[in-house]
Amino acid sequence: MADTNDIYYLLSAPFDADAQETLVSALTDSEHFSLIAPDRIERSAASGALELQMEYDSLFVRAQTGSPDGIPEMPALTLSVDAQSFSRTANSEAELDRNLDSLVALIKELYQILREQVSQPLYVIAASNSETVHVRQNDDHIARTTADGVREGKLEQVYWGQLFSPSMVSSIGEETITSAPINELDILADGSIFFSHHPNPNYGEKPYNAIYQHFGIEN
Repeated sequence: MADTNDIYYLLSAPFDADAQETLVSALTDSEHFSLIAPDRIERSAASGALELQMEYDSLFVRAQTGSPDGIPEMPALTLSVDAQSFSRTANSEAELDRNLDSLVALIKELYQILREQVSQPLYVIAASNSETVHVRQNDDHIARTTADGVREGKLEQVYWGQLFSPSMVSSIGEETITSAPINELDILADGSIFFSHHPNPNYGEKPYNAIYQHFGIEN
């Protein structure tokens, strides 16, 4: 089991120093994000990657620019959310409901911030706890989303949660997405679509066979 659930925003433009500064400024001005020690924001000496720690409502989040192993090599922002926030044993029912609502709200709000102020996300992958482990291990099955596939708007893999940009919705087809056998679906103001396959990313272990079949993905 991973200690976090990871979320990957795959972007259309490079995440250079100017884009990093714009992101920090946008998060600082946001009503719901709270940067931890904003005067001590770190950058990797080797890669120049931006590293942030922040809170979003009830969630503790670490963020880093750049794509890790198991994710296509393209401009990216990776979030790591404490997996304990979604544990049935570590939280009351009310706390768990609040944390799950906050997770979905976080995914969608950061998408809007990136789209409006930094760079259009082409695709957002929200990995379940077990999928986070497989992505980090660069497992051939889970980590088969490709940069070319993302840029062409193809759906190559199924994850716990996914947010499709308008161009990806157009490529896959809105009716195809909205008719999928999934848990939650929301169409955002710009025409992007978020959906998840299980209420909780720590326990989303049901087979995705019906979803693979629906989207014509070879399992």
